[in-house]
Formats: sequence, C-alpha cells, structure tokens
Amino acid sequence: MIFSKIVGVGGYLPPKIVENSKIESMLGVGDWIFERTGIKRRHIADGENVVDMGVKALKDAMRNGGIENFDYLIVASNTPDTLIPGISGRIQQAFGKKIGGIDIQAGCSGFIQAMEIADSMIRSGSFSRIGIVGTEKLSGIIDFKDKSVGPLFGDGAGAILMERSDKPGIIANYSRIQGEGYESIVQRPGQFLQMDGKAVYRFAVEAIVEGIEEALKKAKLNLATAKLAAAVSEAGGFGIIASGGRDPMWVRSEIRKTKEMTDKPFGVNVIVYEKMADEIVKVIIEEGVTAVTFGAGNPSKYIGALKEKGIKVIPVVASEAFARRLESYGVDMVIAEGMESGGHIGEVTTMVLVPAVIDAVEIPVIAAGGIATGRQIAASFALGAEGVQIGTRFVATQECEVHPNYKEKILKASTRDTLVTGRVTGHPVRALRNPLTNELLKIDERGGKPEEVEQLGKGALRAAVVNGDLDRGSFMSGQSAGLVNDIPSVRELMSKLWSETLETIDSFKTIDMEVKA
Repeated sequence: MIFSKIVGVGGYLPPKIVENSKIESMLGVGDWIFERTGIKRRHIADGENVVDMGVKALKDAMRNGGIENFDYLIVASNTPDTLIPGISGRIQQAFGKKIGGIDIQAGCSGFIQAMEIADSMIRSGSFSRIGIVGTEKLSGIIDFKDKSVGPLFGDGAGAILMERSDKPGIIANYSRIQGEGYESIVQRPGQFLQMDGKAVYRFAVEAIVEGIEEALKKAKLNLATAKLAAAVSEAGGFGIIASGGRDPMWVRSEIRKTKEMTDKPFGVNVIVYEKMADEIVKVIIEEGVTAVTFGAGNPSKYIGALKEKGIKVIPVVASEAFARRLESYGVDMVIAEGMESGGHIGEVTTMVLVPAVIDAVEIPVIAAGGIATGRQIAASFALGAEGVQIGTRFVATQECEVHPNYKEKILKASTRDTLVTGRVTGHPVRALRNPLTNELLKIDERGGKPEEVEQLGKGALRAAVVNGDLDRGSFMSGQSAGLVNDIPSVRELMSKLWSETLETIDSFKTIDMEVKA
C-alpha cells in the first residue's frame, strides 16, 4: 500500500518587525493586543514579494530534509502579485526544475488543502515527491488602522516536502468549503481586507472542532474516548477519557460528547509530563467532570484548583512512599498499579504493591495491573482495595475502536507473550511481543542509548492502534492479555466481571477455616 509522509519542513520570515506598541499607537488603544490574541509582533515584507519568500521557505525545507529534488509543486496563496503567470511557475523557475505545478487560493485552509492534494497525488502513484509552499504578503491588503484586522496579520512563508512511503505517515485528512457567511471576511479587488472578528472567531472554533473530529474518525483514533468512557459508566463502572497525546480542544469536545451519552459519573486521565497537561487540566476544570486520574508524574500543582471545583484527584502510584507523599498533598485516593500492567510500568507486582500502599495511607486505594477477571477483582478486595482499574481487558471490547489486529493479538496472547523494553530510558514499557519489541530488547541488552529507543519507537503506538502494523506497532498490553478470550460489548463484560466477582467472594464461605494441629 502507498502512503505519503513529510520529509522536510522549512520557513521564512522577513527581517522587518512591527511590535504591538506601534499598532496600538496607530489605533489609539492601550496594551490589549497580546492579552486578547497572544500576538507580540508581526513580520512585514519590505521589498520582497510572495515568490521571494516562497523560494526561501522551500529551500529551507529542502536543506532541513536533506532533499535535492522534487517532481511537483503546489503553492497556496491569497496574495499573489501576479495572476498570470501563476506563482508556482515563478517559484519553480528559481530551482531550474522541469516539473508540474499548480496554484491554489483557499483562504486560511489553503496550506492544509495543498497537503490533501499532494497526499492524493502521491497515493495514486502519479508523483514520488511534492513540494508545498504557503506564502502570503497580507500587509499589502491590510489597513493597520482597522482594529478588526490590523493587529492580526503579517507576512511570511512556510514549506514542506512530502514523499511516497511504504509505511503510514499522513493517516487521515478532512476538508470542506462553506460559502455561507462569506461577508464576515472578504477582500474585494482594490480594497482592504474587511472582517467581522466575532463572527469569524465563532466559525473558526466550530470548524476546527469539526475538522479534528472528522479527521480522527477517518483515522480511527478512538481509543478511550467518549464512546468507550460513556459505555463503561452506563454499565455501572467509572469511564475514563484518555487525554494522552491529545490537545485541549479535543478533550473539551470529548467531555461534552460523553455528557450527551451518559448522565453517570466519568473522568479524564492526564499524563503529567506532557506539554499540554496544564491546558488540559484547565479545560477539565471549566467543563467539570467527577474525577481526574494522573499518570507519569507528580500532579501536586493541580490538586488545589481541582478540589476547589469539587473534582476528585486520583493519581497512579508505583510505591508506598509516593502514595504517602501524595496523601499529604490532599489527593482523594490513589491507584496502586503493579508491574503486570501494560504501557509504562513500575518494579513491584500488584500482589505486593496493593497491600503495601494500603498499609501506608489512610485514603482509599484502587488496585491495578494485570486485572482482567472477576476472580482477580475479588482478590483485590481481599487485599484491601476499594476498587480496581482495568485497561487491557477493555481494549478487547466492541466499543473500543482500535484496529482489529490489536484486539486479535490480545486474543491470541498467552501470559508470557509480553515483553518489557526501554529500560535504558528509565521508563520501561510492557507490550505484546513482535519484531519491534525484539529490536527494542536488544538495545536494552547491550546497554544502548535512550535516543535509540525513542527513534525506533517513534509513532509505534499509533502504528498499532490505527494501522494494526504487526511488525512495527507497539501493542501495549498487560500480562492479563493471556486471560482474554472474547470481544464482548462493554455491558456484557461488566456483567460477567461482577457476576464472577460475587461468585468468587461467595465461594470463600466454603473454605475450611479450621486450624489443623
């Protein structure tokens, strides 16, 4: 199968800079541009045109990607300085290449639509490598004394190179046009750009959410999202939306969708070390959920704000010492996750960690790691846990929309079919055995560098979840995969788990408790 991928990225900004203070003095207003827009300055082309900037951006992309040639060129611009000839031909002239090319004019989405066109051309087999340039000289159509547009726009160019690949790169895209409301942002020949800022902002927010959702649907990136979380909560559990690798807008959308699908309690999981964690927690506070679980770090800086809004704070711990520290910070409960779990793991088994943490703290403890059956839930209660967290078992449910290969691999696994790799990074990961894990294990065995693991594992989880790549995907899974033998609905699974739990607890009554001499 043919895919496309990005192999070079570049850009160019003209040297002339206009600070906010100059625009604000022209408008006769105080210091408000940065507060309202986040913009500090803009670059203005002085003596340069869109072709000059486009050439420099494309050369930068070629240099950064180590690329010497391309066989097609797409240029997106709303401010060409010539209609005939097209600026793609003029940019091509600077490279001396006899290639095809087109110009497109598609407003703010021009560059994205150029990527979509290039992706289709490469997948069709028509071209092997395509250059894409977005270049604008908006200062030529802006009245800087117009408060609605003057502070917002500047000049510059960006470029990428896309080429054919036998492995997934660009996995999904989505675009559409809408003529309704065009008067909200319009530039007529010989006139300045005019814009109704509030109307454009409202449309942009809605359109971005739609675009993200539709692209994710096409990519089937739906692991631990609203659908699964709502199904778990509706079936009597506590559903969790996984925010790892997501942006705040996506998290907001998933929270709202979950509320539409269930009126039962649910939560969001946040990975502390991720760059967007602060913004995601802010969204969670604004939207309001029952609880937040935290992994891979210390969530202490978020505790006060969350508890002030009545949101429970439930971090994952891998030691009793960390559990005690978090209890002193005021968390509501902790998840004691043993090393049998999938994904990032600690060094202590669930059977040992859970009672150790229970003895160390006064707050409730949830057991996790390798749990997939009602018997194990009953055992967790016997250890003193007040609940359980289950991951791998719910991947193999109808509502979890990972690639079928992921579920099939779990079904075929035995309890010995997982490997722990990445120890040289200090953050070991458990996943189902395949050619990728075997290569990663060799890096650990020879004491390789963390960078080797990071490079080899780049994009591996997506390769498993989205593409079901059995060779290069990271099929994160706990040892409990060996206990999974079907793919039920969430409701069927929840019913089975609870029935087995009660049956197991009831069976304790038949145990001969008499002490034998």
